[in-house]
Formats: sequence, structure tokens, C-alpha cells
Amino acid sequence: MPKFSGFVVAIITAVGLAIFMRKTKTGKALRATSLDREAANLMGINQYRVYNIAFGLGTAIAGIAGCVLIPFYYVYPSVGVVFDIRAFIIVVLGGLGSIPGAILGGLVIGLIESVFSQFMASTWTEAIIYAIFLIILFVKPSGFFGHKQDW
Repeated sequence: MPKFSGFVVAIITAVGLAIFMRKTKTGKALRATSLDREAANLMGINQYRVYNIAFGLGTAIAGIAGCVLIPFYYVYPSVGVVFDIRAFIIVVLGGLGSIPGAILGGLVIGLIESVFSQFMASTWTEAIIYAIFLIILFVKPSGFFGHKQDW
């Protein structure tokens, strides 16, 4: 399997999720419930059904990610811990709730890892990722495509 196949599957999955969330009634119900449970419930959306769909969708995407990563990483029970903090950084960089932002955040982190790891140790690469993460949080706390929340 070529190395870029993981990238292709990830992009197809992200674009499919974005289309699903924007164009289908179920996706709109998921977004409405995530914004305001009570208002969505008043509009006739069964929030418990939406929770089950969201859990199933998240599990399916995690399964796709696992299948894509198996050719590149050793498999052991706590392998997911390696990706937890990195996934958090990617989502926050892109802007919470923004699928295109998550794609851009993943590309930025991936490029930093691949380019800087050629010139220095991997621990320094992670330090650079954390430094860039902190700088972007100070400059634009909502992320690349996030919107300022008025609470």
C-alpha cells in the first residue's frame, strides 16, 4: 500500500463527513443538537437518537483511522495514546467544530513533523509543534476557521 493512501482515505473521509453534516437532515440534526440540546428537542429532534448516531459515526471514523494506520505503526493496546494529544492540537488549531479547519490543522502539523524531523531530533519537532500551537492560541484563540463565541 503506498504511503499516500492514508492521506487519500483521510481526505475522502473528512470530505464525506463534511458533506454529510451540511447536506443531510441527520447531519443538520447533529449540528443543531450540538449547539443547543433544549432548542433542538423543542424542534422535534430526538436527542437520544442523535447521541447514538454521533457515537456510531465517531466509532466508524475511529475504525477507518485505525485501518489506515495499521500498515504504518505497530499495534498494541495503548497505541491510541500517541495520537490523543496530537488530535487535540489539530482540532483546536483548526477551530472547534470546523471540519475544513481540522483538515488544515492536520496538514500544518503533518508538514511541520515531516519537514523538521529531517533536520533535528523528533523531540525538538514536538517542541516546535507545541510552540506553534501556543503562538496560534495567543494570536487567534478560536483557531484557523473558528468563530468568536458570544456567551
